[in-house]
Amino acid sequence: LEGVKRKSEADSGHLEAARTSLERKGEEVRKWEDEALQLREELNGEKKKVLELKRAAHSRAAAWKEQLEQITGELAMKQRLEEENVTLRREQVRLQKELGSLSERESTARREVEQLRRELEEVGGASRRRSRA
Repeated sequence: LEGVKRKSEADSGHLEAARTSLERKGEEVRKWEDEALQLREELNGEKKKVLELKRAAHSRAAAWKEQLEQITGELAMKQRLEEENVTLRREQVRLQKELGSLSERESTARREVEQLRRELEEVGGASRRRSRA
């Protein structure tokens, strides 16, 4: 009986040690589960940040593309205006030369008219003198 009692106490001690060990392991498992949950939450937070950064990058890229298209359009318009400016300047030079030429012709014509007027006056004066005489 004494042997059974000792065996029973030993078994009871083993059971108590096993129960304590299981409780510790259960606490450890809960600790690992809590840590895993926290890591999962952090990972999800990081994933959200990545998505937000991707959206922001996409928005910036779209804005840059729009600005680039606008700048390209403005450069094309500027180039057309510069070409038109060159054409207009050439036309201005041509018209100024033409105006100068016309001014010279007008001056020449005025001189000729004045010369003809003097000649006409001389002829008219000579004619009057002849008729008096």
